[in-house]
Amino acid sequence: MAKARERINAALGLAPGADLRPLLGNDLVVARTQDGLLGAWVVKDEAALRAIVRRRPPSPDVRIVVRGPLVVAGTPGAVREERLLGMRANALVRGEANAALIPTPQRSRFPWVRSLRRVAFSVLADDRGLHAGVRATTAPTPPDAVPIATGADAPLVLDHGSGISVGIRDLRHTIRAGLAALKTGDPATYRRYDLARRALKLFRRGDIDHDVIDQLGGDATLWSPDLRSLTLTARVSDPGRMAHALNGLKPLMGRLLTAAGLDGARYGVVGDTLVITTIPGVALAGVAAGRLQRVGELNGAVVGLARGPSLRQILIDRLGLPPLASIALGPLGDASFSIETSATGLVGGADLAISGG
Repeated sequence: MAKARERINAALGLAPGADLRPLLGNDLVVARTQDGLLGAWVVKDEAALRAIVRRRPPSPDVRIVVRGPLVVAGTPGAVREERLLGMRANALVRGEANAALIPTPQRSRFPWVRSLRRVAFSVLADDRGLHAGVRATTAPTPPDAVPIATGADAPLVLDHGSGISVGIRDLRHTIRAGLAALKTGDPATYRRYDLARRALKLFRRGDIDHDVIDQLGGDATLWSPDLRSLTLTARVSDPGRMAHALNGLKPLMGRLLTAAGLDGARYGVVGDTLVITTIPGVALAGVAAGRLQRVGELNGAVVGLARGPSLRQILIDRLGLPPLASIALGPLGDASFSIETSATGLVGGADLAISGG
């Protein structure tokens, strides 16, 4: 865990051995202003704070105020609580942001992202684990322009018993919204896709809209055992037509998979299920096997489940921790999350189980 602490200290500009523990549990506020980021840490142990700051290189951007008033933001309390509506008041961390303040050159090319107005989030810790919530408001948006299907209905997820599984209701909607966003945000790339689509349809090689995308209106599951490989499974209404179309659309499918970050993926139809996977050397039928289930009582078109053992190993690999870190990470259990969208925004949540033993 010492390596993780060193990385945190490096991100904060502190000496590798700086001990932040005396300051934890105090109020910390961070805000973005027209002059940059402003952070304020109100602590009870002034001596510990000064000791940490003395270990930093001299900087005109750090100030310590003793027993003096410190105004971080002039937002009235009632307005702040309204913007944080739905975020637990007893949360470990709460925050909100005005997306409209993002400079125009830094904003996304995709219309739905540009429609974001305000975002609020919170993180709560209790004896069961960590619980995060997020709420975003957008300008009124037609349902077909929202990236994922609107409404509270949750998809069934194909559970493999390990790794990270994400269920998506109406994958057809997400693909169409993505193509529409691509047409607006990157017309040149969309034009190449559209020309290839029209040519293959003209030569009767297959109609990707009718034969493939239109069949993906049910539930789909994205699964990764380790965040290095990825598998998509989706039930289809006419497996024979899907298989015939995939065979004729090979040139276009390769481009689409590469654009989606799935370069070299294998695909096919197993029973009534479309399977696309980047896992090498495994039969498609093997990754299509599993049990369809609902993830708790989660709502929304996107729900997910990360199994504890896989999550712990992913953290060790990604953070470069030694194998012994598995002992310290042992209390981490399963994690789940959900996203529900509407024409005016989204709400989401995530829970990470942590045992006390």
